[in-house]
Amino acid sequence: MSSSYKIITIDGPSGAGKSTVAKLIADKLGFKYLDTGAMYRAVTLYIIENQVDIKNEEEVINALNKLNIGFDSNYRVYLDSQDITEDIRKEKVVKFVSEVSAISSVRRKMVDLQRDIAKEGNYILDGRDAGSVVFPNADYKFYLEASLEERAKRRYKEELSKEVDISFEAVKESIKKRDKYDSNRKDSPLVVPENAIIIDTTNMTIDEVAEEITDIFLNKKTISIFDINSDNLRNREGIMEDNNLSNEQERNEFLKAVEEFGEGDNNNSYKVGNIVKGKIEKFDDSDVFINLNYKVEGKINRSEFEREPYIGEELEALIDSVDNDNGYFILSKAKLDKRRAQFVIEDAIKNNKSVKGIVKEVIKGGFNISIMGYQAFCPFSQIEINKGIKDEEHIGKEYDFKIIKKKGKDIVVSRRAYQEEKQNSNIETFLNNLKEGDIINGKVKNIERYGAFIGITEGLDGFLYRENMSWAKIINPKDIITRGEERAFKVLSIDREKHRVDLGLKQLENDSWVQFIEEYHVGDIIKGEVTNIKKFGAFVKVYDDVEGLIHISDLSWNSHVNSPSDFVKKGAYLECKILAIDVPERKLTLGLKQAQENPWDTVSRDFPVKSIVKCKPKRILKNFAVFELPNGLEGICDIGDFDWINSIVNIKDYIKENEDIDMVILSIDRDKQRIRLSHKHLKESPWRVFEKEHPVGSVVDGIVKAIVESGAVVSLENNLEGFMHISQIDLPKGANLEEALKVGETYPFVVREVNQGKHRISLSRKDYMEAQTKKETQNYISKEEPTSLTYNPFDNINN
Repeated sequence: MSSSYKIITIDGPSGAGKSTVAKLIADKLGFKYLDTGAMYRAVTLYIIENQVDIKNEEEVINALNKLNIGFDSNYRVYLDSQDITEDIRKEKVVKFVSEVSAISSVRRKMVDLQRDIAKEGNYILDGRDAGSVVFPNADYKFYLEASLEERAKRRYKEELSKEVDISFEAVKESIKKRDKYDSNRKDSPLVVPENAIIIDTTNMTIDEVAEEITDIFLNKKTISIFDINSDNLRNREGIMEDNNLSNEQERNEFLKAVEEFGEGDNNNSYKVGNIVKGKIEKFDDSDVFINLNYKVEGKINRSEFEREPYIGEELEALIDSVDNDNGYFILSKAKLDKRRAQFVIEDAIKNNKSVKGIVKEVIKGGFNISIMGYQAFCPFSQIEINKGIKDEEHIGKEYDFKIIKKKGKDIVVSRRAYQEEKQNSNIETFLNNLKEGDIINGKVKNIERYGAFIGITEGLDGFLYRENMSWAKIINPKDIITRGEERAFKVLSIDREKHRVDLGLKQLENDSWVQFIEEYHVGDIIKGEVTNIKKFGAFVKVYDDVEGLIHISDLSWNSHVNSPSDFVKKGAYLECKILAIDVPERKLTLGLKQAQENPWDTVSRDFPVKSIVKCKPKRILKNFAVFELPNGLEGICDIGDFDWINSIVNIKDYIKENEDIDMVILSIDRDKQRIRLSHKHLKESPWRVFEKEHPVGSVVDGIVKAIVESGAVVSLENNLEGFMHISQIDLPKGANLEEALKVGETYPFVVREVNQGKHRISLSRKDYMEAQTKKETQNYISKEEPTSLTYNPFDNINN
C-alpha cells in the first residue's frame, strides 16, 4: 500500500482462530485490531432487535445509516454507546449473521467503514474478505485454515466456557453450514486472497500461529538497490557500454583504495559488518558523510541521527554495504547501536541488570521504548508503580527498565519492576534497622472501619488496628485520626518476611484502664455519663477512656424492659454499681438498679394484698395492661379483671389518658417478680351482693331471656343471669318448655344455689310452684282449723 501505515489481513473460515491470533499479533506489533466479524454481528443484533426487514433494501439502508459501532482498547464492542460484546455472541445472532452479511448494502457499508477506520494507523483485521475485498493491496495477507473437526472443537470449547448448553454435533453442523453459505454467497464470497500466505492451524497452538505470522512480518524486507538478487542487479557489462569513462575510473580508484587499506590492516577493518571510526566532514538533507581516511568515505542516512549532527564530530558506525559505483561505504549508526543494545540487553537478562530506555511514543496497550535504538514494548501497567502522570507526559523521558520478557526480537520491559526492586531494597534496609518499640513518624494514607494504613517509608505501609488507636472504645476511627495527617506511632510488631509492621497510637499514652482497676473494685458505686444506647443496654463513661456496659436487664428492677431509652438518656449522668471487672478482656459491667434499693424487698409491706393503689398506665395490650406502681415496679391487670360481668372488654374504655387509676393488689410473687392487679375488685362481687340479698331458698323475680334445650336463661337484677334447668319445672304430659315459659315474661323463681367461684346462680320454677301449692294448702287448713297448727314448714320461702 502507498500509505506509511501497514495493513495486515487475516482471512479464513469460522473457527480457524482468526480473531484470537489477530489480537495477539496486534499486541506484539503495537498494531490496532479491527474485529470485522464483530461489526457484522453488531449489525445483525441491531436488525434483530429493531425488526428490520432484510428483504426491504431501503429499510436496511436506513438502519445502516443510524448505526454507530465502536471499540475500546480492550476490544469490547459498542453499539450506540452500549456494550454489546456478550450480546453479539448469543445464538440468535450467530444463526442469523451469515444471512445479514450476504446483503450487498450491508457489505458495502461495512467495507467503507473498515477502510475509513484503517486510515488512522497500523491495523490488523480479520474476516472472510479482508484481504480479497476490503484491503486487496494489504502489505501482508494471511489465510488461516483448519480441519472442520478441529474448528468445531475450538468453537465448542468456547461455548462451554460461556456455559452455553449446546452439543458438539450442533456446533459442527453450524460451522459446516456457515462454510457453505460463506463460500457460495453472491457478494464477497470466502476465497483465498491473491498472494496470501496460507497457514494450516489444525495442529498448531494459537501462540505458535501468532509467532509464525509475527516472524514473517518482522523478517520481511523491502527491495533496495543494495540487495543482490536477479530483479535489481545491474548488468556490469551494460554499465561499461554506456561510455561513462569518468564514473568507471572513480569506481576503480575506490576499489583500489579499499584493497590497499585492506592489505595494510591485519584486522581487515574495512569489511562489511565491521566497526569503523571517522569524523563528519559534511552533511545534507538526506546523508551525513564520514571521512574514514584521506581516500575512503562513508555515508550514513540522516534519519539515523536523533539530533542535529555537526562537522568534525567523531563517531563510530557499522559498515553495512559497499557502493562500488559511487565510491562509498554505506555505514549504519543505528545498526551499531542495535548491536551494542543487543549486548546490553543480553547482559541485563543474564545478570538481572536494568537498562536505560527512552520513551518514544504511546502505542496500543503501552509505550514504544528505545534501548540504544533497539525497540522494546512497555505495557501501560508497567510504566510506574503508582500512576501519577498522563501517558503522553512520559514521551521523551529516559528511565531505568527491567527486561521481563524476550522472545525472538520482541522485548517487553517494565519500569515498574525496576521501581519495585529498588523499593524492596529500600524496604529491606528500613526493616533491618527497625526495632519493636521504636517511635517513628508516619502519614495516614487510608482509613478503614477496622483500622488505618500508615505510610512509613517509600513503598511500605504500616497498619494501625482500630483497637490500637485509643484506650477508649472507638466507634469510628475517623474520630481519632485524619487522612493525610503526619504523626508519631509506636512499632508494636515486625514481620520482615511479609513486610508487615503493626503500629500503635494509644501505646504512646498512659493506660487509663490500669489506673481505673487500681482505684475501683467490684461493688463500688461510681458516677458516669451515658455515651451510647443500644438495644441490649447503655454504655457509660466512668473514667478517662474507660466505659462500662449496663445490660438492659440491669437497668430496672422491673422484669419487663422494652427499651433502654425508656430509662436512660444519652448525656445523662448516673450512679452505677460495678458488677464485674474482666481485666484480660478490659470489660466493665455496671448495674443501675443495683445502685438503688430493691423495691421487691418492701413491696409486700408497702402494698399489701387487697390494698388499693394508684397506678400509672404504661402499656395496653390485647389481653392485659401494664401499670406502674408508686415505687416504680410494674403490675399486670388481665382483661378479665376489669369488669365482674364482662370477661372480654375494651381495656381503653377503663383508662383515661395521662390519668392514674385505682387498682387492687390481687397477689405478689417476689420470686417471679410478678404483681397481679385488679380493677373490678374495687367493688364487691355482684354475686356476693346477690347472695346477701337473696339467700338460697328465697324467691326472686326474673325475666326469661332465652330458652335452650337444657333449660332457660333468666335475667336478674344488676345485669346478672341465672339458669333454670329443665328438671326444675313440672311440665304437663306432652307439653314443652316453650309452652310453660315465654321469652320476655317475668316469673318468680326459687334460688337453689349461688356459686361464687363459678359466678353461677341456679334457679327453680318447680320449687316455687311446690311451695305455692303447699302455702295455699296451709292457708286453707288455717281457715278450717286455725288452732291446730303450731309449726309452718314454709316459713323459709319468701313470698
